[in-house]
Amino acid sequence: MRMKRYTMVWLLSIALIAATLAVPAEHASAAAKQSFGTPVEIGQPIQQAALFDGVFGKEKGHDMVYTTSAGNPAMFNAVDLDANRLVRAVPLPEGKSAWAHTTTPDGSVYIGVSDGGPILHRYNPETGTIEHLGNAVSGAKSIWSLISDEQGNVYGGTFDQGKVFQYNPVTGQFRDYGVMVEGRDYVRSIAYQDGFIYAGIGSIGDIVKLNVETGEKTLIPLKPIDGVQQYPFVYGLDVRGDYLFAFLSGDGKAIYIIYNLKSGAWLEEEYWGAAGLKASPAYNGKVYFLQNKELMAWDMATHEAVSTGIAYGSSLRNSGWVELEGDTDFKNPVLATVHYGGSVALFDVDAGKVTTRLPGIQGSALSIHALEKGPGGKLFMSGYTAATAAVYDPASEQFSTFTMGQAESIGISGSRVYYGEYPGASIHMYDTDLPLQPDAAKPNRNPVTLLHLEESQDRPYVNTFGDGKAFFGTIPSYGEIGGALAVFEESDPQGTLRVHRNIVSGQSIVGLAYRDGLIYGSTTIRGGLDSVTPETKAKMFIWDVAKEQKVAEWEPDIPGASKAPIMISGLTFDEEGLLWAAADGALFAIDPKTRAIVKSKQVYSGVQNYGMWRPIHIRFADDGNMYTDLFGKLIAVDPETLAHVESGNTTALFDIGDDGRIYYAQEGRLMSVGLEEELYAAPGELRLTAPSMAVPGNTFEVRVKMDGAAGLYGANMAFGFDPRLLELKEIKRGDSFGDEAYLDSRINQEDGSALAVVSATGPSGVNGDADILRLFFEAKEGSGQASVVLKKGSTVGAVHTPESGLLYAADTDVTVIVALKKHREDVNGDGKVSIEDLVAVAKQAGKPAADERYDLNGDGKVDVTDVALVALVLFED
Repeated sequence: MRMKRYTMVWLLSIALIAATLAVPAEHASAAAKQSFGTPVEIGQPIQQAALFDGVFGKEKGHDMVYTTSAGNPAMFNAVDLDANRLVRAVPLPEGKSAWAHTTTPDGSVYIGVSDGGPILHRYNPETGTIEHLGNAVSGAKSIWSLISDEQGNVYGGTFDQGKVFQYNPVTGQFRDYGVMVEGRDYVRSIAYQDGFIYAGIGSIGDIVKLNVETGEKTLIPLKPIDGVQQYPFVYGLDVRGDYLFAFLSGDGKAIYIIYNLKSGAWLEEEYWGAAGLKASPAYNGKVYFLQNKELMAWDMATHEAVSTGIAYGSSLRNSGWVELEGDTDFKNPVLATVHYGGSVALFDVDAGKVTTRLPGIQGSALSIHALEKGPGGKLFMSGYTAATAAVYDPASEQFSTFTMGQAESIGISGSRVYYGEYPGASIHMYDTDLPLQPDAAKPNRNPVTLLHLEESQDRPYVNTFGDGKAFFGTIPSYGEIGGALAVFEESDPQGTLRVHRNIVSGQSIVGLAYRDGLIYGSTTIRGGLDSVTPETKAKMFIWDVAKEQKVAEWEPDIPGASKAPIMISGLTFDEEGLLWAAADGALFAIDPKTRAIVKSKQVYSGVQNYGMWRPIHIRFADDGNMYTDLFGKLIAVDPETLAHVESGNTTALFDIGDDGRIYYAQEGRLMSVGLEEELYAAPGELRLTAPSMAVPGNTFEVRVKMDGAAGLYGANMAFGFDPRLLELKEIKRGDSFGDEAYLDSRINQEDGSALAVVSATGPSGVNGDADILRLFFEAKEGSGQASVVLKKGSTVGAVHTPESGLLYAADTDVTVIVALKKHREDVNGDGKVSIEDLVAVAKQAGKPAADERYDLNGDGKVDVTDVALVALVLFED
């Protein structure tokens, strides 16, 4: 019997076994199961050297620089400066970047992980291997500074909690000196002299002097500086002779100040426009640092700083004096440093020149930090701590790259691609209708830097566009609370820029959507790093663009939430005008007129305090689904029923390609996956079995069977029979349904009808050839052809029915005929037992009972006994 598929939820009801099953389905029109396919790795688009720090040493008599390139994995590089070649590149055992390195007297190089935990590694130059030493302290997330002492002990500063630790290479033990300044999360820089550590604090600057033996801490007050009300990070600290060089950086300020360690007093001089990050080791009585893009020489005797005449537009990421063997270009020791992009700069201060060399430093794939589909269906990306942006064209399957800093967000408006860059909340624009030309030294630059949002803003994490305007929501700078909404006309961004800070007091903006002259926004309670906020609940707001004022602010009451969220994001309008948003593990839709939540689902119940700055994304696709990276998991959601499908992929960045595939980031890899339809398996084909004949007064069975059942779970069946010839005595569950299965039935003998419902219990259904129901009939007096009918419309359900809403109904009646005879021995059915019946049985003797008519005693074979039974009737007659 063929089965017709219906899309309604199959529900077996004890009370209404004969009722029509009409409970609405989650997928009322679903004909197939939706599931994500196999993910495909497209490539690692942002691959470059990304160096934050370097230290100098010796291997086999050669001058070496050691540095780590950020990526996954981070790659430690050992470079022979004499030969200008990479000796080896070794991936860190754990960690994605390293802002801190130091060498010890035995030549070991210690590496502090700044992304991946407060992990300390040690490089052995004899073996060329790296050893994982462990987590330096508890409660910290990263190591930001390292220094060593005369005995080879290593000291480091951490984020967060702002601790200092010691590692003793003899005992292999760590010592935790604790928090340097309560409420400050960073020990951003560190220096050592004569048993004392000097710890540079952030994000609000301080310097702490630490006795490494006793652990006693003393605060060194920073010198008063005109124009500085709150000290920024002490980003760099270096002891050079009797002087402590402190590099202050943040809030648009970059200053070197110098402390006399002998007298305990700050020198009068201040060097603004410094580039940091470190002051050079002393050479011929001078210390070198960068100021206003020039290398300056500071005389340790006269305290005067003079220009060397060497221009350099980057910074000293640590430095060392080296003598390059066999290099006729440099007759004197040169000052070496590493450049972020993987080159080595060599300063000949006597000759007044700088030379840049590329030793082949090996990088890794940097994490994708922003991802957005733009013009031509291309995917635009930026990298974390990168100086590179990437574009992927799905049509040609090609990547391209160009220079761009770390964009926290990417926004698309027509042919324009906007990059919101950290630090400093800079907005760059790439016009894809014009040729790409990223070189600042050439005309017609594209992308261009449009503006800096200022107002102490640092990270533009969200954007939207409407009526020719661009809108950016931002996170403030280190130690600050109070984000901003930046608005400008795309045709005149410089002239029309308006920055509205603290639209929601003390909170940052991470959700924006534009509709009919209004901006709908949402917030996170988090401010800049190392900030402290009194806020505990994220909010939503409405901003009138023309009036430049807030017209509403509220805290949405999300159904099922265990507590108020600290971040609400993902703001997106659907075609019906509902405003969708996400918080913790919930999705919800708001009527913008009433601000009431009209739809919601706790997809991941119990999630609390999720998120910091990065918004959740909600995007609608042509296939009718809504896709989101809620709780860092890629899922597809039916916006009508809110039923969702898990992809099994974790990501915080994705977009939907013109080809319908989902493109998402996993660390440094660009991936793609599609949502596919898989037909639900029909349970199988129904049939009835019954004996071919029955004798009045005898009981026989009719069985409902299914051949090749696939996940059969239950049935709701209607039967008909001839009440003149048959009496239905009982209905039982079939052998395929155990004692725990549910069964109920109704028999109407008068009109010859019956109803039965049978269902499995638990998670599993029935597979293979299934025995569903057993109907027990008694043959009444008389003869003729008695029919039993499984009626059209009888339905079966499968294990997937609650999910799919699919029922399978008989599209025709299924009938079985049982011949009723006065004598079973009347095998030819002519109403009498005669010699013809005897001959018919005798001819089958010795054969298996292929036809049960001839197996009169029911022993499964036809033999002389069956012939004798016919003969006995003949004698009786």
